[in-house]
This record gives sequence, C-alpha cells and structure tokens, in this order.
Amino acid sequence: MSRQGEAEAILSRRPGRRVTIGDLARALDLSQSSVSAALNDMPGVSEPTRARVKALADELGWRPHAGARALRTQQRRTIGLVLARDPEQLANEPFYYYVIAGIERVLQQEDYSLMLRMVGSSADDLSIYRKWHEEQVVDGIIVFDVRADDERITLLHQLAVPLVLVGESERHPGTLQLSSDTTAEARLVMEHLQGLGHRHVGHVTGPAALHHERMRSEAMRQQANLLGLHLTSVEADYTINGAHDRALDLLDGPERPTALVGSSDLTAFGIMRAAHQLGLRVPDDVAVASWDDSLPGQLLTPAMTALDRDPLRIGTGAAMMIVDRLEGREVQEHQFGPKPRLVVRGTTTSPAS
Repeated sequence: MSRQGEAEAILSRRPGRRVTIGDLARALDLSQSSVSAALNDMPGVSEPTRARVKALADELGWRPHAGARALRTQQRRTIGLVLARDPEQLANEPFYYYVIAGIERVLQQEDYSLMLRMVGSSADDLSIYRKWHEEQVVDGIIVFDVRADDERITLLHQLAVPLVLVGESERHPGTLQLSSDTTAEARLVMEHLQGLGHRHVGHVTGPAALHHERMRSEAMRQQANLLGLHLTSVEADYTINGAHDRALDLLDGPERPTALVGSSDLTAFGIMRAAHQLGLRVPDDVAVASWDDSLPGQLLTPAMTALDRDPLRIGTGAAMMIVDRLEGREVQEHQFGPKPRLVVRGTTTSPAS
C-alpha cells in the first residue's frame, strides 16, 4: 500500500482521534516495538524503515502521549520554580512576568509544564524542594535570587535534582548557570550619568543578602572609581515604600546626590515618590534611572531611563538550559544572558548649575 493509502486507511478508521503507535504499526505491517524504536531513534530497525515510519507519523500529526512517555522515562516533564517574594509584592513587579513568559514559551514547545510557587521572603522554601523531591513531581529546578552560602544549592545537589542558577552568583562547578554581565550594566548607567555632568550618584540597592545585589554594588563602586565619581549607597527592599524611605535619607541630607539609581523599577518609582515629596523636580533637580525597564516606567511622565536586560530572553535561556540537560542534549554549563542596553528617556538630564 502507498503511504497515501496508509494514511487514508488510518484516518478512515479513527476520525478525530489520536493516532497511536498501534495504528502506525498496522498500516506499515510492522510490530509496535519496531515502530516505537524508529520513532525514538533506538537501534533495531533499518534506516529505510525508520524513515518510512517517521514520514507517516509526520503526515498524520502523530505526537507521543505525555503520560506514557513519563512512565517510560520516569519523568514528570515538569520544571519547578519557587519565588521568595510576597504575592502582593510580586503582583507589582513586572520583571518576573516577562521571565515566566519566557520560561513558558520554551516549556510549551518542549512539552514540559511549569510548577510555580510563590512564598514570602521569610518562608522556608527548602521544605518545598524536599516535598517536590519526595513526591517526584518535578524533573528540574530553576533558581533565582541566589544568596551567599545558599542552602538551596546544597540541598538540591544532595537530592541530585538538576538545576540552573539564574543571575549573578559564585561559580558552582557541575551546575548550570545563566549569569548577567553586571560590570557592563553598571558601566552603561554610570558612563551615561557622568556624560551628563553628574559627579555624585546615589544607589538604592536591593537586599544585600542577595548575591546579585552585592555584585551590583561592587560593580557600581568600581565604575565610580574609574570615572572619578562619588557614590553613596543605601539598602532597601524591592518595594516602592521601602525605596521611598531610603531615598528620603539621601535626598534630604546635607550632600544630596544629583542622580539616583534604583536597583529595580519599583525601587526607582519609590525614589521618584521621595523626590516629589521633597518638592524636587525629576530630572531637573535630581536624575533617576532604573536597573530594570518595564511598561509602567515607560508610561510615567517623564518616562524612566532604564536598563533593558530583556527578561523574556532570560526566561527562555534558563528554561532551554534545564530542558537541554534533562533531554541529554549538549549544553554549555555557564552562559551569559542577553546583552544589556540603556534606554535613555526623560528622567535623566544634566544637573542644575
């Protein structure tokens, strides 16, 4: 029977139903084991037979049954992600919306699912990892906000759970890592402000317990030294209110910086609120820049100068790395995320004389 005849015979017997390996085997007069070996690139069938099976499977739109494949491979085809943020706070933080969208884009293409848990910053996310491992509900983990001496990394290594670390952190041999070029990010911001004529820059950082915030602070200090700028840093959380309070300390002091940099878009919004409270005009009296770009920042008046770090591609990169590892494909252990660019808008200008 011709391949067209084989396809017509199957479709006439199973209108509107999933095509199975059994259907392919009957149409091709092969055993189901031979068809399965051909579809999964296993030995035991000739190359002409393998090509014939795959051609008919493609023509009919055959797809592997996810449940059967999971049983065969002992995989759940699920990636876990725990974000240590209060849900109310995360609802106002656009960065992770883009990251999760990027992760989902890859997982959908690769027939994986995402298991997402949001916990408060003081919650024990280690217990979630242990529960997931005991119940065998995830195949791999994506880890954000790496901390100094992070217990999550130690635990996941002990449990032999594949993971990828996202963001700046120390190197962990044998662990997948997707890093950002923090030095390049700090250079873009500081060279822009220096070029406008600013000599005293304030930096409202995120929590110092996070490794990427420590590296950002160090990169900002290095750039300030290289460019001959004075840098004053204060620590805040990733909330508008928290950043507002710390920005007041900088803006209401005897040596007020002429430019402030927020370590996230919400932090930058808090800085702007503090400036307005003190009657300072942005950017005429104080310039403001954000480490993260977002739609709300673009809609402000004036619009926010910000680093575009492409969080969508950060998400796709992290998901692709962990899926490649799980699928046995070659993957470079340490990679850098997308190259940052500074989008200059209305919140930065030259300082008043």
